[in-house]
Amino acid sequence: MRTHPSILFKLFLFLLPFLCSCGEEVSKKSFFELIPVRFARESTKVSLINLDGKVVLEDEFSAESEILVTSGIITEFLKKGGVKYWRVDGKKVKPIGSEKYPFGTPFFENHALVRYENGMIAVIDADGKEVVPNLSKLNNESIVRAGVLSEGLIRIKNDEGLWGYIDLKGELKIGFNYLSCE
Repeated sequence: MRTHPSILFKLFLFLLPFLCSCGEEVSKKSFFELIPVRFARESTKVSLINLDGKVVLEDEFSAESEILVTSGIITEFLKKGGVKYWRVDGKKVKPIGSEKYPFGTPFFENHALVRYENGMIAVIDADGKEVVPNLSKLNNESIVRAGVLSEGLIRIKNDEGLWGYIDLKGELKIGFNYLSCE
């Protein structure tokens, strides 16, 4: 049975605040800073409103894209695959980093993980600069998977199936000792 990507994305959006608040007191600040909306069923564009319902960006994104705003950064998941990142600048958006990445995570703690066409994984900051330029190789380990940043650490999985954690300097902080980590 194949699960539609849109269903997985909506489940991700629902669970995201719970996953990010583990071990922390829930703050009064909302997790989502801007909300994507369409004003008409036949509209092919998505606008962004703030938490007061005021339009911040009108008809800025394709209705076929999935939009998520975290850490002040707009993550656009494209229907045909790939991710773009944007920053609001007045009434316009400016691209962050590469024009498009084949894969990327939303921004957490002002950082996102991206995968390039050549398969290399990197960590970028809110300006699109690589903080950890090649996460695919760490010391003598081949990294096959990475998770989002949380509490200054990124979980990574080596090609032997073991998980560990690195910091934003790319230094291994918790060794590859775990079969799973949640």
